[in-house]
Amino acid sequence: MGKQEEILGQYSATPRRKRWLSISKVFSLVLLAFLAAWYSTHDIPSVEIFAAKLPDCHTPLPPIQFYGPLDLQHPALIRAGRQLERAVQSRFKKGTLDSINIAIVTAEGSIWELSLGAQRANETDPLKRGEVNRDSIYRVASVSKLFTMVETLILQQKGVLKLDDPITRFFPNFTYIPYGCSAKDNCEPVEPITLRQLATHMSGIARDLPAGEAVNWPQDQSGGGPPPINGLPFPTTKAVLASIANTSLIAAPYTVPIYSNTGWSLLGACNVAANRLFGDDPSPSTHWELLKRDVLDPLGFNGTYFLANDENKARIAIGSAVPEEVDLDFLDWSNPAGGQMTSLHDLINLMQSVLEPNTPGAVLTPYTLREWIRPFHAFGDDYNEIGAAWEILKIPDSYGIKQRIYQKYGNLASFHSAFAINPEAGFGVALLTTAAESQTLAIVQDAFKAFQPAFDRIRAEKAMRMFGGPWELPASRTRKASQAKITFKQGSLLVEKLALNGTDILELLARKRGSRGRLWWTGGDEFRVGVDNPGFEGGCFGQFADLDEVGRKRGTPINTIRFTGPASHRSLVAPAAGITLRRKL
Repeated sequence: MGKQEEILGQYSATPRRKRWLSISKVFSLVLLAFLAAWYSTHDIPSVEIFAAKLPDCHTPLPPIQFYGPLDLQHPALIRAGRQLERAVQSRFKKGTLDSINIAIVTAEGSIWELSLGAQRANETDPLKRGEVNRDSIYRVASVSKLFTMVETLILQQKGVLKLDDPITRFFPNFTYIPYGCSAKDNCEPVEPITLRQLATHMSGIARDLPAGEAVNWPQDQSGGGPPPINGLPFPTTKAVLASIANTSLIAAPYTVPIYSNTGWSLLGACNVAANRLFGDDPSPSTHWELLKRDVLDPLGFNGTYFLANDENKARIAIGSAVPEEVDLDFLDWSNPAGGQMTSLHDLINLMQSVLEPNTPGAVLTPYTLREWIRPFHAFGDDYNEIGAAWEILKIPDSYGIKQRIYQKYGNLASFHSAFAINPEAGFGVALLTTAAESQTLAIVQDAFKAFQPAFDRIRAEKAMRMFGGPWELPASRTRKASQAKITFKQGSLLVEKLALNGTDILELLARKRGSRGRLWWTGGDEFRVGVDNPGFEGGCFGQFADLDEVGRKRGTPINTIRFTGPASHRSLVAPAAGITLRRKL
């Protein structure tokens, strides 16, 4: 056999196997290509990054209290009250709630209330159980943080502190271990931790310090949570500051919000220290004394405490699950984060003053509330956001437009509470319960399902009464006719027509024939007319960017609209044009 035959023989010894390998490779590649194509269309959903049509801009409107007192006999409110009562009664009849105190609150105060259940659910003797009412006192756990935040804002109003002050202004020796370091690394903190970070859970400080030891992990997770759940007693200020100094941050400041009771206790301690160092009256030496001076007494509270005592014990609601919770002493360090007790009466007073800063005795100014009631961090779900104390939930109103519900929840083993407001709609829900398991979120949702449509309807009616309809100024020898038509649609005031002295103002502003505009409320009875920019149709950006990119005449932006006079004799004024229109009858 020659060399050539020898080589050919080696290759021809397994000709079938070699051909099969080649075919299998081709098959594998085809299969992989098929699977890739299948997964691209089935497993991973196809997402349209830019929608074909953006939603219309939902422009600002005055809050409902702007229009005057509510008619509490309005059929929509009566229906909503009946719906919510049926929902609450249905939950209560299941036997999973020991007691419930709930109110719907507006700037005028409580407009609907319901109290059900036993005052002392741990008693088996019916004669000793009693019944709860609006003055019954409940532990509110983390709703305490809401009161701490109000105190911080009051001190800011007084010039005693600022939200962006570093902790070291009040505790000069305060220190921490930066994220990514350990005690042995000797890392020096270079980034300040501020009061605003504490209030928004953005400080990076661990949730509950000193932390419990999870000695049985992974068999169980005991050792976690706040004291005394983690097996440790409620700590002192000195013990926690030492623990922070020896514990690395769980994230760098302003990275991600992670719930921190320790951060909130520290905020309360900073309030006391700031008042002592820079306040006009430095006498309050505890969180309780400071809160009583600045919040509880001015708002007329009668049921807010931190300890059960002879004065209040007859009014304290007791749950059947862990009745001994009423006797807890959180100590001055933990009180700002979770040690408070309060009543429905007191929650109503606070909520009313938050919804309407002009309430007699209100402790926060309109400016402070505008700073406070807004989101700080948005999660990627387009559903939850974080504010200063707020746990914000975005829910659709009657028009499908997402509105922010600013909430704070509190939970212990047998006490569950909630404080939730919709500032745009102008109402909120105050809720206190005793139960073995929390049902507060579901009950708050019941309340908004019942009352949101009612407030949406009333707001639409009031807006149209104050601003809507056809308006006109007939032509004269010296001027052409002026006309306007304003309607209400999907929660906004639309400008269907606006002609001044014969000129189509909407076409002029939008540079497009047949354009419509929207009224943007800027305060009082004043609005700006917004129109979509070419190329930015839909959404709010196009209008927002150009809302003030207009000239001025007579000292007023040309797209300003004002309304004057009582509802029965309103006028629409275009001040830059010097034209006043009357409602067309």
